[in-house]
Amino acid sequence: LKSDEFEISIIDHKEYVEVYANGDFDVDKLFQALRFYIGFTSGTLPQAYAMSKRSGSELTHYVRSIRNSIKSQSIPHPIPENILIDGVIDVKSHYDLFFNIWHVLNNHNVYFESTYSQWKRVFAAFNTESALSNLTSSTSVEGILIDIFMPKLVEEARDEEYEKQKIEIIEKIKALEIDPTKRNTIIKQVAGWGNLYAAKALGMLVDKKLISTAEKKAWEKLRHAAAHPKFTPHTIERQIKEYNRVSSCINLFNKLVLNVYSYSGAQFEFGEVRQPKIVLHDLVNILGLEKQEAKNSVPMKPEIEKVEQAEPSRGVFVQKLKEIFSGLFK
Repeated sequence: LKSDEFEISIIDHKEYVEVYANGDFDVDKLFQALRFYIGFTSGTLPQAYAMSKRSGSELTHYVRSIRNSIKSQSIPHPIPENILIDGVIDVKSHYDLFFNIWHVLNNHNVYFESTYSQWKRVFAAFNTESALSNLTSSTSVEGILIDIFMPKLVEEARDEEYEKQKIEIIEKIKALEIDPTKRNTIIKQVAGWGNLYAAKALGMLVDKKLISTAEKKAWEKLRHAAAHPKFTPHTIERQIKEYNRVSSCINLFNKLVLNVYSYSGAQFEFGEVRQPKIVLHDLVNILGLEKQEAKNSVPMKPEIEKVEQAEPSRGVFVQKLKEIFSGLFK
């Protein structure tokens, strides 16, 4: 990975990943960007147990403890590693994704902090009981909407004529001779008319074709069921319904995160446990960010006729679904 600021080499040794970075950059920021990039695209939570920093002639080594329990944990990763597009292996989408993460971290830090923190919450919850996983997945979608998408969408949704009518109604309510407490309650209710909320924001994203109607409905069902649990019998139909909701919510979360980083390209869409679909997505520019492109994203021709496609953590996904199927939520 090359830019005007740095050159990076990432070497996957299977048991661990080795990263070399040279150039003039903020070490802590680049470490954050790499940790999120590697973790999000691989479905793991990287832990840096050894790090060396050189500044001029000064070389400093750091050794850190790691949590062994995290080493075996993973979640389904959102984008494929090796995919043929027009006869060549696509590396551009991966490279571009990193440079857009780096750009957002430096220029729209709130976006980065929101997506990174919500992804870490989803990762932690996915490796716990299904009840917490369901609730966290749905609330993490809501968190990204509130932090990033809704401030942009509210500008489009604002109806000046409607807002003017609300003010007129409020003024008339103020003139009513009723109990002040009740009057203030009514005024607050009227003031909230037409406000943008998570479900409405998702509806706008459906209209923009960033997400599907099915994903929005699945999120609503999962959010409600996790927040208001009740006992339901364990049936095959119930298990299938729960699995579909969780899969759709994961797809929705991934689409929102990838959109923040101007991603376009191949993406996994979960639905079938053993064969997630690979879908090519074009960029839907919601946030008005300028997409960054890698300078060295040269397509690679495969040396063999068939490229083995790395599938996303099927074992842990199947195990997680077994836990979900035993849940008690509607």
